[in-house]
Amino acid sequence: MRYAKAAALAAVATVVIGVLILWVAQPKPVALADRQTFDASEDGWFGYGPGARVRVTTDPQHVKQGTGALELEYKPAPGQFGSAVVLIADGSLAELRRLRFWIKTDDDTATAVVLTEKGPGGGVYSAAFWSPKQRWQHIELLPEDFALNEGPADPKDTNGRLDVAEVQGMGFIDLGQFFGSISEDREYPLFLKTMTGTHYIHVDDFEILRGRAAPEAQRSRIGDPTRGFISWFTLGGATLSLSKPGYPLESAAYEVNYDQTQTKYVAIVHVLSNLDLGTATQLRFDVASLKPAALIVYLEERSPGNDVGPRYSSALEVAGGSTPSRKTLAISDFVHDPTGPADPDGRLSPGRLRSISLIDVTGATLSGPERNTLWISSIEAIAQ
Repeated sequence: MRYAKAAALAAVATVVIGVLILWVAQPKPVALADRQTFDASEDGWFGYGPGARVRVTTDPQHVKQGTGALELEYKPAPGQFGSAVVLIADGSLAELRRLRFWIKTDDDTATAVVLTEKGPGGGVYSAAFWSPKQRWQHIELLPEDFALNEGPADPKDTNGRLDVAEVQGMGFIDLGQFFGSISEDREYPLFLKTMTGTHYIHVDDFEILRGRAAPEAQRSRIGDPTRGFISWFTLGGATLSLSKPGYPLESAAYEVNYDQTQTKYVAIVHVLSNLDLGTATQLRFDVASLKPAALIVYLEERSPGNDVGPRYSSALEVAGGSTPSRKTLAISDFVHDPTGPADPDGRLSPGRLRSISLIDVTGATLSGPERNTLWISSIEAIAQ
């Protein structure tokens, strides 16, 4: 079905981000301190993009700790994107094990941290997460959380892995700035976030943790709500949050609130290209829905140098009543989407996956809008 196109594009919206910080002729690179409090200065961060401005704010409602926080002001417009960027002196992130910081956005939106390696031969890597409106959240990212950007505008990484000692730039950006420019499919339209006016991102207590390795993330697990942040994001029309264990799912889960409508559908997306799913034969997870939900699950393969890769889909029915159920999707049951790019080898390859998207198409059979809540656990890639 053709509405997969926009969902697939969401996973690669970060292509443009790397360009923002790749060859910036701006302030001199800085040796980042292991902790940036932003109480006294911007510590080398600056605004990049038309109308983007970075400064220290001392307004208590925008400060999480201490007396100051970093404030990015930006004004989204067609073809105009704003970000907060810092150029990094050689080796400043050597022995990086974790990036840890507080972040708050003035709207419900998807946000990303971008790392750019030195060129030629270096790549652009990004880690996306959901940011709830006006709510401080504590994010801790590991190097393995960052996925290589492989769009047509991205530089090719000669070794295909993030070398933290080679990072020359870092940035924060609101991905919602891109979603309004995604082409709509009139037959199967998705909710697509549009942004106007002035917006703000606030960052506080930014830490670079080195030396002792952090516990490794489960690289065969898609999403992990026990980490305290939301690694899924939506293109629009929904809000995402964390659900505590016990109701309706036994384990911690992600909660998605949205309207099932006849005119537009909601999609949620998770990047997969940083995970190790090569031996997977099944995807297993727990799910519950307030109202009955007809979901289409899309798996998109990587296609370096292209905006969109080959896509495969599988249908999934979820009963209403907030009743939990365990679902198992066989990789072999996913069918190629002929409205998307052809697959050169003619088969779905779990080791080459770029993204997973869930789209609720229930609205096509409803007589009017229905408010729904969907809960979903981590998705485990099972090798059998």
